[in-house]
Amino acid sequence: MYARSARIYDLLYTGTRIKDYATEADVLHAIIQRVHPGARTLLDVACGTGAHLAFLRERYEVAGADVSPEMLAVASERLGDDVPLEVADMRTLHLGRRFDAVTCLFSGIGYVLDADGLRQTMRRSADHVNVGGVLIVDDSSGVRAALRVALEVDGRFQVVGEAGDGNEAVAWARMLKPDVILLDLLMPGCDGHSALPQLREASPDSVVVILSSVHPSEVSPQDSLWAGAVLDKAADLASVVERIEQLRAVAGG
Repeated sequence: MYARSARIYDLLYTGTRIKDYATEADVLHAIIQRVHPGARTLLDVACGTGAHLAFLRERYEVAGADVSPEMLAVASERLGDDVPLEVADMRTLHLGRRFDAVTCLFSGIGYVLDADGLRQTMRRSADHVNVGGVLIVDDSSGVRAALRVALEVDGRFQVVGEAGDGNEAVAWARMLKPDVILLDLLMPGCDGHSALPQLREASPDSVVVILSSVHPSEVSPQDSLWAGAVLDKAADLASVVERIEQLRAVAGG
């Protein structure tokens, strides 16, 4: 499609001020850091001429994939040999490595024209996202922030996501496959009790740690069975972090 227009593609948008790649890269960086502050690597699917990657490379180790060899030729000239670029269809993408963040920007996803193609694209993109780390599930943003700080200051953990209710937690768990899921039981909407079996199905290898104001003795036997441990939210954060590391070490063999 872009055999003839690849070399003037960016001019069509920047010259007419339709796009501002630098600003868009800044916005994207802010979103990634809000969700995954430890992100270091990034794959841009349907990267085109690499205009976004030219700015994102200042903050991440980047790579790109696009179905058009002509667009990638322009990207290669712009980015140099140190940025891996692959000719690939997003529906069948297989690069053999994972990244902390996977993006598909501008109208790239619009080239997938049917539901099956969209499902394939999302599966292939998800398969390129790094798994592991800790997913924090609590309806209180203050509790989530305190746990994130305690875990990351400890230095042994990477918080890969946060969720404010059970439904959001299940979606993140299915995508991220975290090592550990810290789960509050008392949340509005889909609470921890309802989410627990879904989390086990979405990410069977994750260690689910119930961290709740509900006293451990009051947690149902079924929830205790599903979870790797039940911890009191009122406990000292340092002891909570240490217990999480013990559980992770046991699960990892």
